[in-house]
Amino acid sequence: MKTPASLFFCVAFPFYVYAHSNGLPVMSTSTLIDGHQTCAQCHTGGTNGPGHATLTVSAYTPGIAQTILVQMTGETAQEFGFQLTARLDQTQQTDAGYFIPFTGDSQVYCSNSQPGPCGSGLQFATHTPNSITPTGVGSRTWRVVWVPPGRDLGAVHLYVAVVAGSASGPAGDRVYLFDIVVGSTTCNLTASPQITVGTSGVEDAASYRGAIASNGLISIFGQGFSIIGGPIPNTPATGNGYFYQKADLVNGSWPTELACVEVAVDGKPVPVYFVTDKQINAQAPIFPAQGEAASVVVILNPGTNKQITSNTYTVNGFAVQPSLFTFGGSPNAAALNASKGYAYLADTSVVASGVSAAPGDVIEIFGTGFGPTSPSYLPGQFAIPPPAAQLPLLTSPYSVTIGGQTVPPGNILYAGLAFDAPGFYQVNVRVPNVPDGDQEILVTISGGSTQRGVTIPVKH
Repeated sequence: MKTPASLFFCVAFPFYVYAHSNGLPVMSTSTLIDGHQTCAQCHTGGTNGPGHATLTVSAYTPGIAQTILVQMTGETAQEFGFQLTARLDQTQQTDAGYFIPFTGDSQVYCSNSQPGPCGSGLQFATHTPNSITPTGVGSRTWRVVWVPPGRDLGAVHLYVAVVAGSASGPAGDRVYLFDIVVGSTTCNLTASPQITVGTSGVEDAASYRGAIASNGLISIFGQGFSIIGGPIPNTPATGNGYFYQKADLVNGSWPTELACVEVAVDGKPVPVYFVTDKQINAQAPIFPAQGEAASVVVILNPGTNKQITSNTYTVNGFAVQPSLFTFGGSPNAAALNASKGYAYLADTSVVASGVSAAPGDVIEIFGTGFGPTSPSYLPGQFAIPPPAAQLPLLTSPYSVTIGGQTVPPGNILYAGLAFDAPGFYQVNVRVPNVPDGDQEILVTISGGSTQRGVTIPVKH
């Protein structure tokens, strides 16, 4: 299956557990950056006690998930709870990877107290309402899946608070606090990477046509790219991919190595932002001419004595090769209706909250491979929005048609890079007076057009 390039306390303890069995409040693991808040501020029976709290975790391989065990033994408590956060040693304001809940044991909350996934917000793993009771005499074990950073970012602190609750209220509750520091291990993937042979091994990441564009987003298909893939047991996650996190950026740009995987085009590493066992999403380099034959290889464990290189795949690289993203592989263009609160512009059968566009509405559509801009940006670099920089406008001639009607130039309000991701483009256009129904939309740049059959829903 092709994966789209997604760019888009203080009450008596028995009552506390039931009132806060969802694991809230967060930021209670004693991290310095969180103000040294701890569970002990409410559960005042003392830190540590007759029990023994442990956290079992291994040194991390970049981007490769592992199951962490949080365990309490030797306690007399009747109910238990925990909270866990992972932070980089070099900047503890930043998450070190992310957590995936383990069914029946753990769940994830964000720093705003909303359930995960958290995007750019800090996150915390906690107990579930069903996991507060002992699993044995005076003991409790919780499991959390930790996906560490996609690059070797040095030491990671895992801050843990475990609460052992008595029947006598918070004055009898005990809190166990500890900080486990783990390092990284050398990349050691052992698969034999193979790019699919034929016409569908390397494609643009929007239309999946068998050619790629300068600075465009690309998808590479095959097998053996990673051990990331398939379901993670006892979690709601499929485990089928590592998508870059903010901490993975290198000087603000996408990395050229992610989860122990590198992609080289014509012998040079290119930015990578998504990795799984059968698919890699990356950004192409700059092709100065149309139809250049480019060689693509996938490299596991790059720069180590365990480096493994795939077969070489040759693909045509173009200076301009525009393609539109669609919602979930449907014919609906990935678009927003700016005139209706930036709601998703899609049939409700595709996006439940989708809206249509009326003639005169301003819509935003998104694609890749639209070619050079001014100012220009190198592969991996995020475009800088005004007022810090000028708008990154297309420099090649372009036009837009909707429902067969050419949109007047004055109704194309913007055409250039979006600010969400490198190689991601945006066109803002006013919908002409076309009939109701699904209307085809085409963007033509330097004579090349986006794929046919991409539509937007229109209703007067």
